[in-house]
Amino acid sequence: MDKDGKIKYNILKKVIPDVYKEMGNEMIDSCKHIDSKDKCEKSFMFMKCLFTVNPWVSRENGTLGDRHFTKERFLLLFSRHILLRSH
Repeated sequence: MDKDGKIKYNILKKVIPDVYKEMGNEMIDSCKHIDSKDKCEKSFMFMKCLFTVNPWVSRENGTLGDRHFTKERFLLLFSRHILLRSH
């Protein structure tokens, strides 16, 4: 997110780790409609949308390749790579 509150979707997609790339791109594309003048609210709503649009992420536990994740761990890893590296 830039200082004006615009989420840089192209940058988000570039920093997604390969193991999440396909799933992450689909999730981002599904949540581009999220908008708010408040940056914190927009970030929260964007992450909530990502969580909502993908049933795999909504599960209590998941497997991706040979990795096992709880939903909290997945969202932590995903948000670290996506939101924190985008500015």
